Amino acid sequence: MRPLTLHISALSDSEYNLYTASLSDLATDSADGNNIPSSTHVRDDARYERTSVGAREARAWLRGRYSDVPASDIDAILKLFCPKMLPTDTLTGGQFFAAFRLVIHAKSGKGVDRTLAFVQGE
Repeated sequence: MRPLTLHISALSDSEYNLYTASLSDLATDSADGNNIPSSTHVRDDARYERTSVGAREARAWLRGRYSDVPASDIDAILKLFCPKMLPTDTLTGGQFFAAFRLVIHAKSGKGVDRTLAFVQGE
């Protein structure tokens, strides 16, 4: 089965702006030490591939920012990446982008469907 991850180049321009800013925000809030440098640094898109965030931190962040998406949908999306949601589970930058895209699709009423991770949002 195709890995559920998105390379930075798979994002549309609007997704790129939203998703990278969101990952930067989440990584800065995270205490895991994998923070992304601020936008004052030279643009290095490869840093998103090197970044990881805790799955539980991503869950709390997504629930807080997308409270109109049912918590059960956010949990179902994250369980595609981390089935047990253990405290040690992490998402890579590419997995975060895929999960974020699925949340955006769920927000627009399309439900949770893993294949939508490969369909750009509207």
